[in-house]
Amino acid sequence: MRKLLLFALWAFCLNAIAQDVLPDTPSAEILSKKEMAEMIHTADQLVVYGYNTEQALPLIQALEIYNRFGVSDVPGSRVRESSTVDTTMYEPAKKESQVSFKIEDIIAAAMRFANGEESIQAMIKSVGTTRGRVGGPVRHHDNIPAHSTHIYRILFKGGEPVMVSLSGDGDTDLEMYIYDEDDNMVYDDAVFCSANEPIFTPKWTSRYKIKIVNKGNVYNRYVLSIN
Repeated sequence: MRKLLLFALWAFCLNAIAQDVLPDTPSAEILSKKEMAEMIHTADQLVVYGYNTEQALPLIQALEIYNRFGVSDVPGSRVRESSTVDTTMYEPAKKESQVSFKIEDIIAAAMRFANGEESIQAMIKSVGTTRGRVGGPVRHHDNIPAHSTHIYRILFKGGEPVMVSLSGDGDTDLEMYIYDEDDNMVYDDAVFCSANEPIFTPKWTSRYKIKIVNKGNVYNRYVLSIN
């Protein structure tokens, strides 16, 4: 019961954060993208919480949010991986988190955490077979080694707001940087537990570079969402 009360309070706080409004008055499309990014990141946090506490309900709520926005898992287009330090100079830390952001893994974990409760299993089966809207965000899952960098090159259409969301498993800090075709940085952030949701509008159609950096001593399972 205590776990459920703590989860309810935690979920309420996340929902309040997700409904914050920008101080400026953005266009409806940009506001919609921002809300989507915040809700998807909230779902990612629910996944981490569900795994860490071995509770099915947070995972079910995350799946419901993914369905609402039509989130789909696709292979990524990472073009390069490099190490930022001499890995022989440190001893890798023990991996703590078992988090996976893959939809099929979340469903399987929720079934495990249901502990045979038929009502919860029925909820998982229902949300696991529900299809969201077509054309929602696409997500790429990957493991980034300790002290390493991943590079993506993504084509964005000019004049259309872009949402990019990065979530990690919480074992290390992740940093994300976005550059335009002239290698000018358009986004720079570094936060604990990898909470990044930049929204920007390219002036013209071009290929942007997304750089993800893991400065921790253990690999990080992350998910990169783009819409």
